[in-house]
Amino acid sequence: MKKYITYTFISLFYTNTFHAQDIELRNPSFEGEPQVSNLPDEWRSRGTLGYSDPDTQPNEVFEVSKPAKHGKTYIGMVTRADDSYEAITQYLESPLRAGEHYELSCYLARSDSYYSGTRQNPNLKKQHTQAIKLEVLGANALRGNTDILDKSPEIDHEKWEKYTFELKPEKDYHYIVFQASWITPSLVSYIGNVLIDDCSVIKCITCEEEEVIAEYEQEEEEQEEEVIEAEEEEVIEAQEEEIVLISSQPDNSDKIEEPLVEESPVIFDSDETKTNDDIEEEPTKDLADDTTNIVITMPEPEPEPKDTIKVGDIFKYETISFEKTSADLTDDSAQSLNEIFDFLYQNPDFIVEIGGHTNMRGGYSYSEELSQKRAESVMRYLIQKGIDKERMSAKGYGKEHPIVKDEKNFQDKRKNQRVEIKILSIGK
Repeated sequence: MKKYITYTFISLFYTNTFHAQDIELRNPSFEGEPQVSNLPDEWRSRGTLGYSDPDTQPNEVFEVSKPAKHGKTYIGMVTRADDSYEAITQYLESPLRAGEHYELSCYLARSDSYYSGTRQNPNLKKQHTQAIKLEVLGANALRGNTDILDKSPEIDHEKWEKYTFELKPEKDYHYIVFQASWITPSLVSYIGNVLIDDCSVIKCITCEEEEVIAEYEQEEEEQEEEVIEAEEEEVIEAQEEEIVLISSQPDNSDKIEEPLVEESPVIFDSDETKTNDDIEEEPTKDLADDTTNIVITMPEPEPEPKDTIKVGDIFKYETISFEKTSADLTDDSAQSLNEIFDFLYQNPDFIVEIGGHTNMRGGYSYSEELSQKRAESVMRYLIQKGIDKERMSAKGYGKEHPIVKDEKNFQDKRKNQRVEIKILSIGK
């Protein structure tokens, strides 16, 4: 039993220590009893020591009557003129991991009325209505050092508005902190308020991208296996057809061949005219027995007339492919790339944009970065072939402009994961 507990502890330790994941806040909409200096369940005060705790709102005592964005209550926090501030914190069941990228959204607002007392005289209430901001911080103890992870702009609106915070911790944090703070630069501290409600899950963006990358690789491996299987089936079918063709040929093994009679050649002098009486009619030549090489020269395709192409036209290429989760072009892309080269070479006064697009699986930032690199990879190929770089620009659109919004299969993903050539200008 002791051995089992040890293994279980080690397993949990490695799972919780080294694997980043989405983090759910407890009581994210701050539901509780509206009272003075009364925090909702699961939240603790982390403001300036010696001062009152934040308040659960709405509350007639403060003349704050704004309805909640979600549920019935929310948190109100103030800053004061004596450099003190209010803040709340929560211990995270799974910590924020160093080097990861998270997103957290909350609804924020300012109350046009917020009466609050001072430390020296709690009964002397003042309106704390100036605009301030909300800071999101990381910490590793209930009290102690904090590090700012992100902050909102000035909250100077009375309607609830959604704000998304980008959290990129440089070290692990076990506590998250929401803190009321002054707008800087400011010569003096001042009294203000900020309301906060309906926080989201702390979403691990990099974790999602890693999962997407793994899924990409798995899908591409399966697609490669399908292609290999299809090619093998084609080879087998071709071999079977060849066997059937051979077996259908007549068996001439028992046929007695007649001896070949050699005939004397007919020779004409160079100045004689050959007539029908001089020789017998020559047998018709069997083309199947002719081993002479016949060379057929096909005319080169002419470029599309310029008057059929106009500025703004877009040409889509779904057959330009890349190595797994990278910007390295595959050999299968050569034909399409050379078509683009031929088009630009034959139309030297065209200026184009090379647009990269991904499917809908990855996160927005990951998809945009990958599509940009892939567009630049196509541009480098064309530059190496001899197209002037001043005639081209590369733009990664990520998954902003899907052809198929609801992807259901590989074909849908392939339509979205494409390269586009857009005509920007045409010279005279």
